[in-house]
Amino acid sequence: PLTQVYNRAYLRDYLVREIARCKRHHRPLVLLMFDVDHFKRINDEHGHLAGDHVLAELARAAQGAIRREACLARYGGEEFVIVSPETTIDDMQKLVTEFKLDEPPQISRAFPIQDAMDEIAKENE
Repeated sequence: PLTQVYNRAYLRDYLVREIARCKRHHRPLVLLMFDVDHFKRINDEHGHLAGDHVLAELARAAQGAIRREACLARYGGEEFVIVSPETTIDDMQKLVTEFKLDEPPQISRAFPIQDAMDEIAKENE
């Protein structure tokens, strides 16, 4: 594969497994979804080979920054997901600044998965 990372199907299985494990052991779990800003413009102005290179380099940088226990997956197109068990949001912010990119990415919105699961459970009551 182009990016050498997991796909959405693997991500779904990993997430189900890790949510259950972290919930059982009362451990934090953070999910970070990110994409490439202006990716269409990159493809339009520089060609799809350049876009492929950007995706591969972003995946390489992200893979180099995460722990072995974490999961990096390509969600689709230029969208990626990192699921990191036993990680806090503050730890995730520090981690993304370690990506070897020209400009460090900024987390614009993040929340612990357990908070999201609690909200979903309340809505379904």
